[in-house]
Amino acid sequence: MGNRILIIFVMLVSMTGCASRLVVYSAAENPNVVRGIRVRAPVSYVVTKEIKSEKCPLRIEEEIIHLPAGEPYDITFSPSFFAKNEFSVSFNDNGVLKQVSFNSTPQVAETIKALGELTEKLSAAARLIAKGPEPACGAIISETITAVKRLKASD
Repeated sequence: MGNRILIIFVMLVSMTGCASRLVVYSAAENPNVVRGIRVRAPVSYVVTKEIKSEKCPLRIEEEIIHLPAGEPYDITFSPSFFAKNEFSVSFNDNGVLKQVSFNSTPQVAETIKALGELTEKLSAAARLIAKGPEPACGAIISETITAVKRLKASD
C-alpha cells in the first residue's frame, strides 16, 4: 500500500512539476497590481515633418512610429520545479516590446502558442516605414514636426 502511494505521488509530481508556461495578464482592470513585467501594447502614430536640406526644396515627409502607449499587460511565467527555466524580455529603443524569450524543455508547443497570442495582442502594426534623406540633397538643415496623428486600424 505504501509503495502505491509513493508511485502515485511521484507520477503526480512528475506530471505537474515539468509544466512551465508563459502567462500574459491584462493589467487594464487593476493597474496597481503588477503580476510580472509590465508592458504596453504599441500604438501607431503618423508623424508629419518638414525637412529643409542644403540643395533641395522643402519637402514634407510622413513616418509611422510605434510607441508603448496602449493597453497594459503583465508578462510572467509559471516555472516548473524539475527543469531549467529561462525567461527574458527585451525592448526597442522607443520602449516597445521587442522580444520575449522563454526556454523550458517541456511544453514547446504551448510556449509557441502563448508567444503567438502575445504577438497578436501587442502588435497591431508591425511595419516601420522610415525614409532617409536623398543623398543628392546634401545635409539636412532642419526637421520640424508639423503634425502627429494616431493611426487608426482599418476594419
